[in-house]
Amino acid sequence: MRRIPLIILLGLATLGLARADELARTISVAGQGKVSAPPDIVFIRTGVTTESAEAQTALAENNAAMNRVLALLQRLGVAEYDINTTNFNVAPVTKRNKLDSDAVFVGYRVGNQLRVRLTDVAQLGEILDALVAAGSNRVAGIEFALDDPGIALEQARKLAIADARARAQVYADAAGVRIGSVISISEQGAQVPRPQRIARTMAVEQASAVPIAPGAQEIRANVTVIYTLLD
Repeated sequence: MRRIPLIILLGLATLGLARADELARTISVAGQGKVSAPPDIVFIRTGVTTESAEAQTALAENNAAMNRVLALLQRLGVAEYDINTTNFNVAPVTKRNKLDSDAVFVGYRVGNQLRVRLTDVAQLGEILDALVAAGSNRVAGIEFALDDPGIALEQARKLAIADARARAQVYADAAGVRIGSVISISEQGAQVPRPQRIARTMAVEQASAVPIAPGAQEIRANVTVIYTLLD
C-alpha cells in the first residue's frame, strides 16, 4: 500500500479547513426584479345571441349575423387562425308568470361565441364598435397580454440579480466585510401575467366610441443568491 506523505495530508487538511471556513462565511439574500411592458396583443370574446319561437328561425338569424361578423373581421385584416369558436348552443327559453310559478315555454335561444386575437392593440376600440354594428350583441370580455414575455422576463431576472447584489452590499458594509464570489443562484419563481380579462357585456346602443385603456403588463423575477464574505 502506497503511503501519502504527511506534509501532503496536512496540506489537504488545511485546504479543507479553509474551504469549510469559506463556506461558513456566506450571506444569502433575496432579490426581486420587476419590468412593466405595454400589452401587444388583445383577445376579444364576442358572439351573437338570437331568440325566436322556432329553433330554425333563431338558428338562421344567428348564422346570418355571425357570417357578417366573420366577414367584418376578415375585412379588418384579422387572420383566420386568430379566430376560433369557443361555444355554440341551442337552448329552450322559458319565462315565469308573476302569478304562476310554472315556467312557460316561449321559444329558443341560439348562442355562438368567438375568441378573437388581435395583434394591434390600438385597433381594439374600432373593432369593438364595428363588431356590434355587424350584429355581435355579446361582447363578453377583452384580455390584454404580451405575445412574447421572454424579453421582459430576461430583463426582470437581471434586475433581480442586481437587487440581490445591492442588498448583500448593504449588509457587508454594515458588518465591515467584503462580498466575495457567488456560490449559488436559485430562482424562486418568475411571475408572468396571464391575460388580464376585463369582463364586459355590451348592447348595441352602448357600443359607440368604446374607450379602451390597456394599461401595462407586469413581469416579476425572484432569486436567492449566496455570496462568500471576505475580510
